[in-house]
Amino acid sequence: MLRSWCWSWCWAALLCVLLGPGPADGHEWSHVLPNHTSLKYEGRYAWNQSSNINAVSFDMPGFRISFCVTGAQNVSVLLSSIGLESPHRFWIYVNDTLLEENTIDTADAELDIIYSYPVATSLNNESVYCLTLIKISESNFNSAYKDQINYVQFHGIELIGVGGDLTSPLQPLHGSPRRKIEFIGDSIMAGYMNLCGEENAGDLGDLGAYALESFALAWPLLVAESFDAEYHAIGACVVLHA
Repeated sequence: MLRSWCWSWCWAALLCVLLGPGPADGHEWSHVLPNHTSLKYEGRYAWNQSSNINAVSFDMPGFRISFCVTGAQNVSVLLSSIGLESPHRFWIYVNDTLLEENTIDTADAELDIIYSYPVATSLNNESVYCLTLIKISESNFNSAYKDQINYVQFHGIELIGVGGDLTSPLQPLHGSPRRKIEFIGDSIMAGYMNLCGEENAGDLGDLGAYALESFALAWPLLVAESFDAEYHAIGACVVLHA
C-alpha cells in the first residue's frame, strides 16, 4: 500500500515528481500541485514559506483535503513527514462513503521523503468522484520543556488513467458553507479512545491508546456537519509534568 519514490523534499526532488518516469505505456499521468484552485483545505494549516517547494503543512487533527476528480482510474496523494518519527493516520472518503479497507498510516515512512499513498483505485474514468482525506490522529508535540516538531506536508495529487482525459482532471467543488466554527479542547475533542472496544482493548501496539482514536468520529466534526459549517480545531491529549 505504501510506495516510496525515494525523493527528498527539496525542489529538485519535486521536479522528479513532475518530470520523472511516467506510468506504463498506454497510461496517462498527471500531477496536481497543492495550489490548484479546485483543492479545498479545511482546518488549520500553513503554506510552506520556502521558495523552492510548493506544499501545505499541517499537524492538527481533523485537517481535511477535498477535491473532485474525473478522467482518472487511480488517485494518490503525495505526503512527507517532518520532525518526529511519529505516525499520522488518515481516513479516506469517496462520494461521502468511508473506504474502510483503505486508510493511510505513515508509520513506515522515513522523514523528509515524499511518498505516494493510494486513496482510490479502479475508478470509472468517465465518472466524477469527490474524495476527502481527513487526518484522524492528533498532533504529537506534547512536552512541558521543549517544542517537538512533528507535522505532515501535502505535495499534491498523482493521477493515472487509461483512455481518460487528464488535461483538466479536477472539477469545481460545491460552494462553501456560510457558517464557520472554531473548536478548542483536549483529549475528548481529539477523540481519545473513541475506537476502543472489547475486540481491540488489549491490542494497543506501540502507540498505546492513541491508536484507538479518530477525529472523524469526535464531537467537533459531528457538530460542524450538523450545522453544515466549516471548522477549525485545536485539540490534543496533553500531559504536563510539574
